[in-house]
Amino acid sequence: MAARTLACVAILALALAVDASNICASLDASLTVGDRRTNAGSARLRVGAFNARWLFDGVSDVSASPYANGEANAAREHGRMVNEVIRAIDADVVVLTETETCETLDWAREGTPNVARALVKGTDTATQQQIGILSKISFVEEPWRREDRADYDAATSACGYSGSKNSGVSKHAVARFKVGARTVALIGAHLKANPTQSSSCAQREAQAEVLRSIARERFEAGDAVIVAGDLNDYSDLHVDAGNNSPTSRVLRMLRDLNNDGVDELQEVGELVAVSDRYTWRSGSSKAKLDYILVSRSDFDLVSASIQHDLVNASVSDHFPLLAIVDVLTTRDTSRLLASTANETSANSKRTYCCGHPFGSASVGVAPSNAALFACSTGVGFIFFASGAAAGVAVCCGSTRLTGASRSGATSTLRTGAGSTLRTGAACTGALVASVGAANPALSSSADPGGAAPPIALNAARSASRVELSALTSSWSSSCRSLRSDATPIISSNSRIESSGVTTSPARSRAPLLTRAVPALRSAILASQISIARVFAARASSFASNI
Repeated sequence: MAARTLACVAILALALAVDASNICASLDASLTVGDRRTNAGSARLRVGAFNARWLFDGVSDVSASPYANGEANAAREHGRMVNEVIRAIDADVVVLTETETCETLDWAREGTPNVARALVKGTDTATQQQIGILSKISFVEEPWRREDRADYDAATSACGYSGSKNSGVSKHAVARFKVGARTVALIGAHLKANPTQSSSCAQREAQAEVLRSIARERFEAGDAVIVAGDLNDYSDLHVDAGNNSPTSRVLRMLRDLNNDGVDELQEVGELVAVSDRYTWRSGSSKAKLDYILVSRSDFDLVSASIQHDLVNASVSDHFPLLAIVDVLTTRDTSRLLASTANETSANSKRTYCCGHPFGSASVGVAPSNAALFACSTGVGFIFFASGAAAGVAVCCGSTRLTGASRSGATSTLRTGAGSTLRTGAACTGALVASVGAANPALSSSADPGGAAPPIALNAARSASRVELSALTSSWSSSCRSLRSDATPIISSNSRIESSGVTTSPARSRAPLLTRAVPALRSAILASQISIARVFAARASSFASNI
């Protein structure tokens, strides 16, 4: 009997804990389970994000609330105006930030009987603001949140914060639902405010790391991923109407789930004209602080808009962002080829050699990151200049190119601002030299005579991120060089400085590939290699050695 009593108490405690978390999705039991959209079963999905600015009830509000003095009537009127916005954008799923309870979410969805709502109580005790989600599609599980925390990374951040702290994401929620046969994971979030304040900037980066971990987990599990909400930061990739620049890496972190230089997620705001690219306004100041990011290998972007005409200052200082996307029936990993292949930076001068599976060096700046991807034939490279968001993708032995093209025995590269387009000469030599290994700036070895971590070995031992299928490129393939003399970069041990100047050869050293990866030696000497399956995850683990 005692055991049964304890079991009952435990079950009751669990039930109370669930209730205390204030998840209100279960209160929508009267709704038809499944897809309640008028176009039920369609792959097309309308996704919204809106900061409703204190969608509170005016009853026992925190002091920061504009309705803290018992102004319940004013709060209710505000809820009515938010409802007008929600009905106007007519999204299938909406992330609402700065909401309070299931009841205030009811105000937002009033008159939309096919819309369910969910609210997972967070840990922001100061504002008591929560993340609300409205959806016309049933959730496959109760929405949830994580208590994970991440450290402020002062060593690599540009935020200017020197303290040592960690942070979780006090306001976030994860809801999963089905669109056709695909499961979509929607991660709604409201991050720390003040984009350029150093401690807030650093905290926001820690919060972004937590969100990135959740998004990566769901993405690797096969979910189509959406991150939406008020991220309180500027994009490093797409300038907004206020020409604001970020000091943090928040958007970069959320796009690149594996920190390997390949963006799994894409900002839908890139489809909005720059003059209209703002979701927040105060006086004459404008900024884009609200975002929707989608996994590029799972969605087609159809359109995106910021609905400035639906909101005035009495409703919110934010504007709703709406994205229309098509959910792919199966994941298309080839879409990662051009993840950040936006060749607009003056830091984009690089030299590429085709016919070499890991061979490239820099002629403008030292490459700080690289990623490999499978082309329709052959192998591809994506390189990123240090400190630059832009990158370029090059396919070797294939016509499938982004920001570059290849024809016959030579390859050409669109080099970006201030550079000219030239055609390189064919690569020559026995391919017995190291690539970047003689330069301490490009390897982890400060001794030019020491052994640098081999690129091929690092790539091969990394966990599977990119598959290179049946590479049979000839070692005599073309080399694209931005240097006028088209110096072959994989046939000498010349030191390549960070400035891009090729100086006299360093002290002789054994060939990087043949010394570090003996298994490849015979293939190299035969001038042809076939790698059936090579996986390169964590490309950053070898990129700095290029």
